[in-house]
Amino acid sequence: MAIAARNAVVLAGSSGAIAALGRILPKLPVRADTAFIVLMHLPEHDPGTWPEGLRRRSPVPVVEAADRAPASGRHLHAAPAGYHLLVEADGTFALSLDARESYVRPSADVLLDSAADCWRERLCAVILSGANGDGARALPRVHNHGGHIIVQEPEDAAFRAMPEAAIATVAVDRVVAADRIAGEVIAWLP
Repeated sequence: MAIAARNAVVLAGSSGAIAALGRILPKLPVRADTAFIVLMHLPEHDPGTWPEGLRRRSPVPVVEAADRAPASGRHLHAAPAGYHLLVEADGTFALSLDARESYVRPSADVLLDSAADCWRERLCAVILSGANGDGARALPRVHNHGGHIIVQEPEDAAFRAMPEAAIATVAVDRVVAADRIAGEVIAWLP
């Protein structure tokens, strides 16, 4: 059985973030010590085809995050539609049907809260384009645990609400265009 990765990078977005991911994912490295986790606001009954779109863009092998599976390195874990994705203390995933947060499920706030508790200073949170403030509530927890926060420049985002909410909520480490996010992630990795 695979074990949970030592480091994690969570990329969270909504409206307009697929285009940003298309500029980020091709540049990410495959690393044994780092799990990449992508959360998008999708229709609740999405047929599960979005991981296939990620596979076409990513050199990191894409898998859909599954309940009780480890957040393992060498993978990009895609949050499934219709469930909140959480990370347990041992680095395994949990899926939840709890109420929507910020009108969505999956919620970036739910994922980032649990990921911050699990990985602490070994977590990099990336907030991308989106039409609501999801993710911003959890960023102080990421920051207080010593995690690293990268936000897509609002001017570069198709929808500015998620990046602007993040910037307004906490002192973020970097605000850059999507083209530069992978480089910032790589520079952060130990």
